Amino acid sequence: MSIDAHLWHRCTIRRPKKVVDVYRNDTVTMETVETDVLCRLVIKSQNQFSSELAQFVVVTNYMLLLRPGTDIQEGDEIADLVYEDGSEVDEVFAVTAILPRRARTVRHITVMVERVS
Repeated sequence: MSIDAHLWHRCTIRRPKKVVDVYRNDTVTMETVETDVLCRLVIKSQNQFSSELAQFVVVTNYMLLLRPGTDIQEGDEIADLVYEDGSEVDEVFAVTAILPRRARTVRHITVMVERVS
């Protein structure tokens, strides 16, 4: 079975690009690398932490599954995520780690992402 059978979602991959403005200040803009990328966002874990203010903070860790050969790097952003039912996610996710999953060849790429607020 191909990995494509498991990739139900679609997303856009954006990469930071340094640009020098007219005042010679470095600014960072996000450049679109790929659009309409087959992917699958999976909630890896969800933990609750108690803060000093007596409030619970929920931290959710996500995994994003991608086809092998997808152009993605640490520091990229995942945006415009669309679920299989057509609903869209407004949040942006930051890529924190890339884990190629191997057998005899690379079967898929697992990307650890976190929500950007």
